[in-house]
Amino acid sequence: MEKLKVDVLRQKFPELLEKEILDGLNANSWIIEQASSHLLQLSREKKMKNLKNLFKDLSEESLESALVQNNWDLEKTVLHLKSCETKKEEPVIKKTVINLSDEAANLKKEIEEEIHQSTIAFLKQEEMETKVQKEQIDELFLNELEVIIGEQARGGVVPGITPKKIDELLNKETPAPVNQEIEESVEVKAEPVKVMFEDTKSVSVSTMGEPVQIQLNVSVKVVDTGNPVTAEWQVLNGSVPSTWDWIGLYCVDKPNKEYHTYQYRGKGDAKGSVTFTAPKIFGDYEFRYFTGGSYQHIARSSVFHVGPEFEVKATLDESTNNIKVTWMQKSGNIYTPWLALYDKKQTNNTQYIAWERAKSLEIVFPAPIKPSDYEVRLFAHSYADVARSNTVTVKGQDLLKAVVTPSGELGVIYDIVSVDPYWESAWLGVYLSAENDNKQWRKYQNISQRKGEVTFKLPRVHGNYEVRLFANKNFDIISRSDTFAVEKTQ
Repeated sequence: MEKLKVDVLRQKFPELLEKEILDGLNANSWIIEQASSHLLQLSREKKMKNLKNLFKDLSEESLESALVQNNWDLEKTVLHLKSCETKKEEPVIKKTVINLSDEAANLKKEIEEEIHQSTIAFLKQEEMETKVQKEQIDELFLNELEVIIGEQARGGVVPGITPKKIDELLNKETPAPVNQEIEESVEVKAEPVKVMFEDTKSVSVSTMGEPVQIQLNVSVKVVDTGNPVTAEWQVLNGSVPSTWDWIGLYCVDKPNKEYHTYQYRGKGDAKGSVTFTAPKIFGDYEFRYFTGGSYQHIARSSVFHVGPEFEVKATLDESTNNIKVTWMQKSGNIYTPWLALYDKKQTNNTQYIAWERAKSLEIVFPAPIKPSDYEVRLFAHSYADVARSNTVTVKGQDLLKAVVTPSGELGVIYDIVSVDPYWESAWLGVYLSAENDNKQWRKYQNISQRKGEVTFKLPRVHGNYEVRLFANKNFDIISRSDTFAVEKTQ
């Protein structure tokens, strides 16, 4: 994030050295708006110094006026002044009012938008690299599919896919069975089972007329990708199941035919275990136990989570109007995570308010102005959050104060926090208090700043009025002033 800020500011201020930009950021605690104002002033001082060296006979007022007329573009200003010299004309001096704070605020919006776009591009690149890596892994798995099938099938039976179908996928001719009696025996064991009842831990079924009850457990509650996770089964009642029974690893919301991977349970013991490698995709998983040849599970384990464990805490410091965030990793692989601030109602993780790489165990975000509930989400990679902080509530309310002046005008003082007037097209309308149709305003004005004052001519019709705030091109009232009276003229 810091590198992005430096890169963007170097583009905005090419006349400044990188050291000058870094000094400006450090001097202003890396707050873009304050640093922009500082660097803007430094940039203009350097441009003025360069012009003074080139045009020693011109006054500082003339040089500054020429810079303003050319939008502080040094190259254009030099050409402009040389043209005046050629024509033997004095540069036209225009009185200007330079408001660095306003320009710094506008520059801040441009810089933050560029940083936002650069961040999205960076994360998309990470996603693309992850996708390519996954495709390479899938290709490797496909190349090794024949070996895997040979090890797991133990006789040619794979859940949901017949040996003949697998050979077709591998473009191989189907070999003749080595032992016809074994092949027929497998077909008998693969007959669908009849489910009697189901439970999260064990289910009774009838196979070949004998009741069987299986308990299926998982060795962990949380495991990170690439680490071992074990499924343990035990026969609680009835005959020992077939060695062709299999255990599948599933995302909790997937149907039985969409397993992530599977293994046969192996020996016909009354209990045992099989070990899997945790998937690369974060999420909630479970094991399911099936009889050979069936897609009706007869037992399932409790749910376990695949991914790292993090803890995130957020605190609103009202004295500095900052949100302080602390985080720690409790388990899992080594990551360099990143954290982002969100409105709690936001369900799209790409729509963050601000983000930072977790280079230290404490991160600080400027608190949003808008009153709402916020939270910080932590990401190990991509846009899948692996932890969320507690809720941080930012309080506040809009202020609309309407005053009828002695000169017969309506003055409205406003302080808006619920929306951003600049980005959300805010406007103020004057209405009769009893008017329910918000399209029937008497006067209106657009506003672009959070704080300010506007003036209206008083409505001609006497009565009780109020001022209403709207935004986002709709007529839903966001806030309204107290009622004020317009007296009948004599």
